[in-house]
Amino acid sequence: MRHAADIDFSAPVAVYGTMKQDQAGCLSDHFQNNLTITSMNHPITGYRLFRTIPAPGDNPFGISLADENKEKSPLTSELIVCRQCYHIITRPEEKIQVNGSHQHTFANPSGLIFEIGCFQNAEGCGYTGQATKEYSWFNGYAWRIAVCGKCLTQLGWLFSTSMGITRFNGLILENLIIP
Repeated sequence: MRHAADIDFSAPVAVYGTMKQDQAGCLSDHFQNNLTITSMNHPITGYRLFRTIPAPGDNPFGISLADENKEKSPLTSELIVCRQCYHIITRPEEKIQVNGSHQHTFANPSGLIFEIGCFQNAEGCGYTGQATKEYSWFNGYAWRIAVCGKCLTQLGWLFSTSMGITRFNGLILENLIIP
């Protein structure tokens, strides 16, 4: 059995730095015993496995990624906020349908699967990178990465036509708290 003392917690810091050493060791043991993982210290493997840790309240390992004791403001009860920092991202009335559905599931070229929701506006997002049509999930649309305007967590993508006239946000649903 592997113990927390055997894990290099410096790689990747973003993954292991959010949990107590005994909790990370427990998860490492679980993944290695059940998924035949040879090294939990590899940054990509560690990220891919730990990025899907359940949200507070839905957490079988007792890991806390956010401050569970933080009181939520009544003002945010009808807003869609970043799961990481509670920054207001958008509102439920901004939900739209694209290609006949609000919700879509896609895989990127690396094989990572994303469940996204489409929103007309997401004022709480910032955008980074040049727009590209390469590997776009929506025909005729270029995309840019959308991040939380406060904590910079990737929340999804901004999709826009070549002239930028039509645009919408495809936001990763597991990275949001939706009322």
